[in-house]
Amino acid sequence: MKNKTGMKLGWVYCYIHFAVEVVCFYYLYRLFSVQPFWGLAAFTYDVLAFMPQSMIGMFVQKHPRAHAGMSGGILLAASLLMAELPFAAFYWIGLILLALGNAAVHIWGAFATMTTSGGKLAPSAVFVAGGSFGVVTGMMMAGGGMNVLLPLFLLFAAIVLMMGTDHMWRDRDGREELCSEFALAADRPFARILFLGFVVVMIRSYMAYGIPTAWNKTAAQTTALFFAMGIGKGLGGVLADRFGAKRVALFSSLLAFPFLAAGNRLMYVSLFGILLFSMTMPITLGLIASVLNRAPGLAFGVTTIGLLFGCLPVFFFRIQDFYANIGVLGMLTIVAAAALRDTLKGGT
Repeated sequence: MKNKTGMKLGWVYCYIHFAVEVVCFYYLYRLFSVQPFWGLAAFTYDVLAFMPQSMIGMFVQKHPRAHAGMSGGILLAASLLMAELPFAAFYWIGLILLALGNAAVHIWGAFATMTTSGGKLAPSAVFVAGGSFGVVTGMMMAGGGMNVLLPLFLLFAAIVLMMGTDHMWRDRDGREELCSEFALAADRPFARILFLGFVVVMIRSYMAYGIPTAWNKTAAQTTALFFAMGIGKGLGGVLADRFGAKRVALFSSLLAFPFLAAGNRLMYVSLFGILLFSMTMPITLGLIASVLNRAPGLAFGVTTIGLLFGCLPVFFFRIQDFYANIGVLGMLTIVAAAALRDTLKGGT
């Protein structure tokens, strides 16, 4: 029964996550993509969207009546209104509201899906997958010059869904259950699992920016890339529940590399590699939740900090040589696979 509730909420929050990312990337690409401040705007957004999530999660757990999801929705709506003001200074204020709103809704979705999953990965995997579809949709809406009312409507529908499903996982005092059923971690010291899980998240984040995609030149191809990411994230959770997290993690991470390396100019080969590569995302979340199972918000926040740390180097330098880049990605793949093999329980 609990897992059925988790899957229902997984699909609900898949849409909510989709709508949130539509708003965020509509805002970013509409106001900053053609300005000389794009790098600073993207950096500011990433830091403020990723870094505070663990703190928000701990706050929500300590203050169960606090509705981070609704608060985040209000911040996101306010940022869209800032985009309509005629002064550029308000765009930066809106950017801060945008990032913090994103962080708050993310944590709310993590609580909703992780605490009702019965230890299964599929609910949170489906929730997280929705973001990939939202990112590219927001980019395309901004590029097409669509009116702000459309992302605002999508956000309003998301808030209604959020409020309408609160009763499925919160009691009258706003309290939620813990995610104590997660049990993916091998019999290793707590610090070792947490550190290696964090390292794997960092590696996956860095590699996502380093994947060679010379084939990606059109809007349709960009859409296909993000769809492959989203499908991979959702599929990773479903397959891990069915065949075992360790088996799926090792299979997907090791098999992805040759497709990513060979797919620089071959779109379909690359897309299959990206799909496989993305499958480890919900598994690392489940691994960290297994050792932080009394603090689901903190567990989710740890993964977002890992994502931030992994992408930080990209803001300062990128490896331009194709073969050097492939060599680095190959070494990182081996490190990540070794870490997953060590920390996930089950047969290989």
